[in-house]
Amino acid sequence: MIEYQPINRPSFLKSLNEIRILFDITQSATSIFKKYQYAQSQRTIVLLPGFGMGENSMKILQNRLNHCGHKALNWGLGRNHGKVTPLLSAFGQRLAEVFEQEKTTIDLIGWSLGGYIAREAARENQNAVRQVITLAGPAIGGPKYTLCGKFYEQSGWDLDKIESNVRQRFETPIKVPIISIYTKSDGVVSWEACLDNWSPDVHHIEVSSSHMGMPFSVDVFQRITENL
Repeated sequence: MIEYQPINRPSFLKSLNEIRILFDITQSATSIFKKYQYAQSQRTIVLLPGFGMGENSMKILQNRLNHCGHKALNWGLGRNHGKVTPLLSAFGQRLAEVFEQEKTTIDLIGWSLGGYIAREAARENQNAVRQVITLAGPAIGGPKYTLCGKFYEQSGWDLDKIESNVRQRFETPIKVPIISIYTKSDGVVSWEACLDNWSPDVHHIEVSSSHMGMPFSVDVFQRITENL
């Protein structure tokens, strides 16, 4: 069983850091005419949105990846409603379909809860996944160390039980490479929960971004393309 130091959920004051999203979006808008370098190796990529978000939340990132010559697809499940078990089951089927159609392993890029689902899909479908890139995606604790934890608690979920189940899943290692992009300014997910020190092939990258601005951040996009 993995062990780690206690982690605190982001405080109200920490959540105010999310005002930085205005800078992330502004910077993104000013780079709209920038010509991104065409990728030497074209990847098939599936994008997974964060909790409460629909596929359009990943549209800017999707368009940028496609402009670079990749084939970026949405996850095909609409809005991320936060019910991990049915979402993971449905996405496993979607991943199998894309893998069969494309005849190549898939890169998964997941934002926040979408990052967690991407990790777990890779754990269960390692033959279909080339690598996972998470954008402020919790590796441990489930929703316990996130602002969304309040929503789950109010809905009657046992966060300690979820955390225990997440720990147990590490007994089956994720063998594909994982790139965990995180920010210490995160006001939604405790950045410490984004660190995975137990999977065999993980690279952590710290960026200067808000949590909500991850899919728009030029810095984040650059780090993604450097690792595709």
